[in-house]
Amino acid sequence: MADGNQSDKADGETGVPQKKDKSIQVSSIIDWETAGWYPESWEFVKAVSLASQRGPLRDWIGFLPTDAIGQYPVEYSIDNLLAQWLG
Repeated sequence: MADGNQSDKADGETGVPQKKDKSIQVSSIIDWETAGWYPESWEFVKAVSLASQRGPLRDWIGFLPTDAIGQYPVEYSIDNLLAQWLG
């Protein structure tokens, strides 16, 4: 390689050359195969889905931090119907 040329590393998933920058410090790694974007109702719907009328988690709903995650009863109902229909 000639002097003055920079070497690039291609990312296996994107194929885009990645420049090495020594001033950047890695603070975390994202596994894009398991990463995703969820609607804002997701946390509430999945937390409430754990609760049932009987069993050890029956009072779980009373402890949910709804000020932080919101309340989405319509979205929960739709998710519940889909779970019943699709198995």
